[in-house]
Amino acid sequence: MSTTTTSRPASGRAERAPGRTSGAGALARSLRTHPELWALGAIVAGGIALRFSTLGLQSFWADEAVTVGRVLRPSLWSTLGQVHSSEATPPLYYILAWLWTRVFGHSEVGIRSLSAVFGTATIPVVWWAGRTLVSRAAGIAAAALVAASPAMVWYSQEARAYVLLILLSAVGFGFFAVAVRRREGRMVTWWAVASVLALLTHYFAIFTIVPEALALFVLLPELRRRVVASSAAILAVCGALVPLAVHQANQGHDVWISNISFGTRLDYLVKQFVFGYHGSSSSVLTVVVLAPLLATAVLATRGSWRSPGWRLAAAIGVLTIGVPIAAKVFGQDFFFPRNVIASWIPLAVAGGGAVAVPRLGWAAVAALCAAFVTMAIAIDVTPKLQRSDWRDAAKALGPGVRPRAVLGADTGANPLTYYLRGAHKVSRGRVTVSEIDTLAFTAAPVRHARVIPRGFRFAGRGSSPGFIFERYVSDRPRTLSVGALSEVRLEPAHSPTILQEPR
Repeated sequence: MSTTTTSRPASGRAERAPGRTSGAGALARSLRTHPELWALGAIVAGGIALRFSTLGLQSFWADEAVTVGRVLRPSLWSTLGQVHSSEATPPLYYILAWLWTRVFGHSEVGIRSLSAVFGTATIPVVWWAGRTLVSRAAGIAAAALVAASPAMVWYSQEARAYVLLILLSAVGFGFFAVAVRRREGRMVTWWAVASVLALLTHYFAIFTIVPEALALFVLLPELRRRVVASSAAILAVCGALVPLAVHQANQGHDVWISNISFGTRLDYLVKQFVFGYHGSSSSVLTVVVLAPLLATAVLATRGSWRSPGWRLAAAIGVLTIGVPIAAKVFGQDFFFPRNVIASWIPLAVAGGGAVAVPRLGWAAVAALCAAFVTMAIAIDVTPKLQRSDWRDAAKALGPGVRPRAVLGADTGANPLTYYLRGAHKVSRGRVTVSEIDTLAFTAAPVRHARVIPRGFRFAGRGSSPGFIFERYVSDRPRTLSVGALSEVRLEPAHSPTILQEPR
């Protein structure tokens, strides 16, 4: 009679049941069988490199200096009070930034790393939205466009609310796409949640939310009650934000927008959306970027026009920009490119539709991504395409060795106050100083009819990237009015006087 023996693994552990694998094994198998995930991983890695590698390269510009120097306070309650009086947006970003800076600090890298995280997270969200609404290939292409875009990189390196608006709008757009495709009521609810969070970040989120709500109402007749209820919840949040929005509007923070000609702002729209905040530095680089952009747009329209999802993405992107522009006809002039930056997400998904045209579509998208990366690198190595370098300007002025007044160029008060130790702004009254430093942008015309206060003598001039400055000193402290100091300015400016005491 024979006997059968059963052997065990040498380790003594029981063998895994057939068909069951570890979590790591399942992930490895998924990656082997889904090259789409490998492509997405490579795109996200590239996006991380573009965003995190140069976080501290540029100094804070005027609005970022408001964030770190005025709004963020030791207590969260004080921070919310500053949002109420100093900002033109709701408070969600500043709450998150306050929490983030408790751990990572207020330096350029410290606070901007939060935006870089938001900007990086946007890449897979756009992939999800694009593959759901249009196609898997369009999702990959849209993610690549967002990862490489100079505009998306710019806002991912800025300590302001715009990149959180982009991310939350992308999340809302993703849930919108799933709701349209699967016709599930719970996805409509999640769309409303994301939309509310976007509204709590920036009021202009409404221009993306409204066309999405209308599309859901029309396309999902069986879910109209859910759509109406979700839209009503969003409207309730809008109503709750109205007192804050009115109070902030009365502070005049956005008055400057209407002082810029409408044609100039439309020109900014193209420059900032395509080339980055300050546009292109050369005609050659302009052609390098515009040629594949136009090819991608043409191929996307040709290849995906029959796709309902593609038409939805294109329509929402266009309406997000178009409604604020049309509002000017009715006397509401608040259009500015960065306020409609959330439109980049549906437009990227629409652009990703170019890959529906075999070979040519992928070639156009790849060329556009390469051109975008070239433009992003050009920004990193070209000072005039970067934010004004107030950090270096403060370094060129040197430490204050005597009581001095610093007359910054326009938009310079907040960053100079941040970078000059012991400095604060003075808008009226009289100050006692023995030194006057006046700055101007290098490209600005210098005022010649200036009045130097009696007792002050010229002590030299200097420069830093983008700036020139002159210094005047007195043998003893002298008391001057802020009005008299304004006559010393190298260029006309509405910037407050900065008073710095020696330390």
